[in-house]
Amino acid sequence: MVDSGVVVPGTGTDMLSLGGGVHVKKLEGVSNYNSWKFQMKMVLTLEGLWSCIGSADSQTDTSRDQKALARICLSVKAACHQHVRHCVKAKEAWDKLANTFEDKGLYRRVLLLRQLHHTDYSQFSSMTDYIDRIMTRVQQLADIGRVIDDAEVAELLLSGLPQEFDALVSNLETACITNTLSSEL
Repeated sequence: MVDSGVVVPGTGTDMLSLGGGVHVKKLEGVSNYNSWKFQMKMVLTLEGLWSCIGSADSQTDTSRDQKALARICLSVKAACHQHVRHCVKAKEAWDKLANTFEDKGLYRRVLLLRQLHHTDYSQFSSMTDYIDRIMTRVQQLADIGRVIDDAEVAELLLSGLPQEFDALVSNLETACITNTLSSEL
């Protein structure tokens, strides 16, 4: 069982400590909604409370639902309390936050696509950081309904590499694996 939430010393009100070394960055708004959403889904799953959100069952156990609601409300910054203050069910709070902060509009999609296509290896200190950024953008796009297939992800990864990697790209093509190219390479 995860301990009750407390503010982590030295972090102000940005983080919520859930015990066992688990810390969740509080929801600030659109800027961190997607990462907050994932973290909270994992916290609620860990505590056996995700069914309060994920199921349309109106017969959810009241005490479990109230615990899930409290977890959600305690994991948002004070500026976001207005969106959940009057919610009586966990799913209601979850849906209100999603409707408020989950940006799925054209501008967001175009912005993420632009960032993805302009990601260049030279902007990073390591290959791991470069790949992480590409995969983060791909996941952010998938979160808003714009799925990029694996072959295109691999092409994006390769296209952002400097000329020193042209031999690698050429060898991949020569090896005839480009028909089955994926980001798992």
